[in-house]
Amino acid sequence: MYINTTPDGELFGSGDPEKIDLTMYIESADLSERHAEIKYIDNCKYILKDCGSEGGTWVRVKELDLYEEHRNRVFKVN
Repeated sequence: MYINTTPDGELFGSGDPEKIDLTMYIESADLSERHAEIKYIDNCKYILKDCGSEGGTWVRVKELDLYEEHRNRVFKVN
């Protein structure tokens, strides 16, 4: 996925893109109309902010360790 690296970042959700200024429209994923935004800060750093969504914003991260099997980590964003 490509993330816009301008200060505006990306606003994603499931609302009508013609009525809401979404930059990422995601259909059929149980998202709120204005779900969350992600912004590029600098040097490959990103900020993910929930926009008051009903179910919250969750991130699943897979870690790779050469000596262990893949582990899934899940974070909730407030």
